[in-house]
Amino acid sequence: MSFLRKQESKKIAIQNYVFDEINIIKKQVFICLTGFPLPRE
Repeated sequence: MSFLRKQESKKIAIQNYVFDEINIIKKQVFICLTGFPLPRE
């Protein structure tokens, strides 16, 4: 049971990491394209 929970939390951690990476890349691409940083949400 705890093994499954560990796998699940690892999956969530990876998803969060990938999501953050994608956001960083999107911001960098936006800056490259426009010369402006993304406005704060």
